[in-house]
This record gives sequence, structure tokens and C-alpha cells, in this order.
Amino acid sequence: MKKILTLLIVALFGLSSNFAQNNSTKKADKLFDRLEYVKAAEEYLKLAEKSSDNYVIGRLADAYYNIFNTKDAEKWYAKIVNDNPDAEIVFRYSEMLKANGKYKESNVWMSKFSEMKPYDTRAIAFRNTPNYLDKIIKKGKRFNVQNLKDVNKSEIIMLGILALLVIFFGFYPVPLMETLNVSVDNLINNYETAVQTNGLN
Repeated sequence: MKKILTLLIVALFGLSSNFAQNNSTKKADKLFDRLEYVKAAEEYLKLAEKSSDNYVIGRLADAYYNIFNTKDAEKWYAKIVNDNPDAEIVFRYSEMLKANGKYKESNVWMSKFSEMKPYDTRAIAFRNTPNYLDKIIKKGKRFNVQNLKDVNKSEIIMLGILALLVIFFGFYPVPLMETLNVSVDNLINNYETAVQTNGLN
């Protein structure tokens, strides 16, 4: 009889703390479930400042993760990643580290994730190419993007307007071009010359 009474008291305390958590996080959970992550993060942040409950911190980190606030997501995941053995939290923490440029630390956590879920496609992809970022960085820049300074902006605008008139209305405004002393050939030649002189051809 004492064992049943003890078990019942423990169950009631467990339910009361769970009910209190649900009651205190009700507003934030509702916002989170409606995908209003910015507002949910504000509510969870208020709760996280008052207590260090892993549920609240995890939801706060997830809210920041979903709005790609990588700095704050990393900060809050770091507080629970060692306490919480959930593989998804480990994966998301690894992703936030990578997004913040902490590649080696990200690989450590990704290795832990792949040990926790060895058959997950993300873990398999990581094990197949764990240092893919190094390969991308080693390849270096492939393109050089720069502004064309020699092209007159008014000529580009005129060429754009002319293209729209011809394409949409079938209208070729020869009198307008003669008035402005501009020819289509002149516009195209100026553009080609600018491209060739800047070495972008």
C-alpha cells in the first residue's frame, strides 16, 4: 500500500510540473506551432531568462534555427547539447556552427550525430565527404564579378526601353531614336566594346 501511495505522489508531482510547464509555455508553443518563430523566440527568451528548462531553451534554439539567426541558435543549442542526447539537436547545433564558420567544431558534432544515427542520410553524406568545405575553398574563385564603368547608364536604359517596346508592342521608334541621335547599332557596339575592354568576354 505504501508503494502505491508513493508511486501516486511521484506521479502527481510529475504531472503538476508538466502542467506548469505547459501553462507557462502555452503562448510561446502556440506561436511556434503557427510558425511565427520570431514572436515565439521573444516569448521563449522571456521564459529562458527566468529558468534553465531544457524544453524552453530547446524551443528557443529551434525558433532561432528556423529564422536562420545562426548566432543565437548556436548560443542556445550550446547550453543544452551536452545535456540532451537528442540527435536532431546535435545535428542542428552542428549546422549552426558550420554556418558561423566553425568548421572543425561542426565536424566534431556531426561525427557525434553520425554515431547516434548511422543510417540517417545526412550522416551517410557526412561520412562520405566529411571535409567537403575544404575542397570548395581550395578551388578558389572561379568568377570575377565587376561593374562595367564604360557603359553609359542612359544608353543602357534606352536599350532596355527599346527592347521592351519591340518585344511587347512590335513598335520600333525610329523617330525617337533619330531625335536622341542614338542608333541600336551604336548602343550594341558601345556595350560590346565595354565588355571587351574589361576582359569579360
